[in-house]
Amino acid sequence: MNIFIDVKKEFPSFSFSLKYDSNARITSLLGPSGSGKSVFLKIISGIIKPDEGIVKINDRVLFDSSKKINVPPQKRRVGYLFQNYALFPTMNVYKNMTIALKGMSKKEKDGKAHEVAKMLKIEHLLSRMPELLSGGEKQRVALARLLLTNPDIILLDEPFSALDVALRNTLRIEMKSLIEQSGKSAILVTHDMDEAFFMSSYTYLIKNGNLVEKGDNETLYYKPRTLEGAKLLSIKNIFGVIDGCVSDLNIHIQTKCPYVAIRDSSFSLDNGDFNVNVNIQSIEESLDLSRYQMKTESGKIISASFEKGARVGNRIFFNKEDLIELY
Repeated sequence: MNIFIDVKKEFPSFSFSLKYDSNARITSLLGPSGSGKSVFLKIISGIIKPDEGIVKINDRVLFDSSKKINVPPQKRRVGYLFQNYALFPTMNVYKNMTIALKGMSKKEKDGKAHEVAKMLKIEHLLSRMPELLSGGEKQRVALARLLLTNPDIILLDEPFSALDVALRNTLRIEMKSLIEQSGKSAILVTHDMDEAFFMSSYTYLIKNGNLVEKGDNETLYYKPRTLEGAKLLSIKNIFGVIDGCVSDLNIHIQTKCPYVAIRDSSFSLDNGDFNVNVNIQSIEESLDLSRYQMKTESGKIISASFEKGARVGNRIFFNKEDLIELY
């Protein structure tokens, strides 16, 4: 399924402008709070009307400002999974699931509900009230209600953000599997890089309502192209370059880029194309890694991680290929 969106919208605090074109089963939008991620989903669903542009799913035009097309939200065949799941507290699971099914006989409605409930493994919950459901069960019920409307596309608005770590990891796996089983395409918005990269194979990075960069996850992770992209991907070690000189690392390289970056996992302790003298400032231990804050001779603080128990001295190494050139 092809999803093409090219829209602009002016808000009092920022301008939203994004072009999106994807055929992927699941695509992620990654950005900080307030970057416009949820605005994008609300534009697709019809909750927010753009000032100009086009929203198209395959050959179905949902919005086109030049042709004055604006399909109402209820006719867009778009499934929106909200952060809080939006279950009706006075309705049991069955009624929550089937509330949007109109013009069907009870037999037909029952058949569809049980079919989806069986796929999502919630048949035993159909008579239960939302207050008695766990976080994972609520999510599956909300997804069941969404799938029963037979949407062309599923929109996921940070659906795991309110969950504890263990449940979040479990439900990511379940959600990804269920979307793949359904055969639907989905767009996930999140501020969590690990979540974006696990759920999808292609990610858009956005900030302040604008695209920073996009690409397949492996390329984005190892070779982002922009300074803002590197920051959004949690790269801490970023250095200015003047005429090929990286003064904080005391090296010269051939590049026209104004910045270079190194991931904290790219440093080694024994060999490499370059070395840098450092003084250890602090150490943070985890189960398998030790994360170091180190100060270079220029006073720049850098982060480096090594296997727990490694003998770290006052010199670390890195290779030329580990330098990420940024514009």
